[in-house]
Amino acid sequence: MHVTAESNAEPRAGGEGFERVREGLGGVVLAFGVTLDPVLRATAGLDVTVLYATTIRPFDEIGLRTAALAADRGDVVLVEPGRPGISAGHVAETLVHVPHRLLVLGVADAHDEPVLGRSVRDFLR
Repeated sequence: MHVTAESNAEPRAGGEGFERVREGLGGVVLAFGVTLDPVLRATAGLDVTVLYATTIRPFDEIGLRTAALAADRGDVVLVEPGRPGISAGHVAETLVHVPHRLLVLGVADAHDEPVLGRSVRDFLR
């Protein structure tokens, strides 16, 4: 269990599946929990879809697959609170039949927004 005093500026309901916060064609960024605000600021101006969930589980396979197939390429940036890579296996299983690349980042990366933005831009080139 990951507990933190941090929160996003705007509370989100967090229902079933990923919430599409931003639409784009250059790839998909998955933001979980408190990583949403830094992800939105770091990816401002980028042509990416940002998907958000309040928690890592349950993992919305249909939402991710739909977003990856709608993009020009199925590249995915995963930004999780806590230890990075917890959901990497779920991304790989979900996109097993979709050509894609995966960049895994954690909350520590999200705290340094310029580095986060640069990492995403460099990966999605």
